[in-house]
Amino acid sequence: RSVLQPKIDLRTMQIVGFEALTRLVGEDGSLSPAADFIDAATELGLLDDITEMLLDEITAGRSEEHTS
Repeated sequence: RSVLQPKIDLRTMQIVGFEALTRLVGEDGSLSPAADFIDAATELGLLDDITEMLLDEITAGRSEEHTS
């Protein structure tokens, strides 16, 4: 599962960017710790593919927002 977490400038309280967070979801609905997810993706050689997929997902979502 992937979500965007806003990055906020605490001086101005303005959103200055976003951080993409991706976690594996277990059968029971629990989320894996980030380190476990990154370690597994790296070990399997999937980190670059996952990064590309996430960027595609995020930019597609942004495109949909601008066309709605």
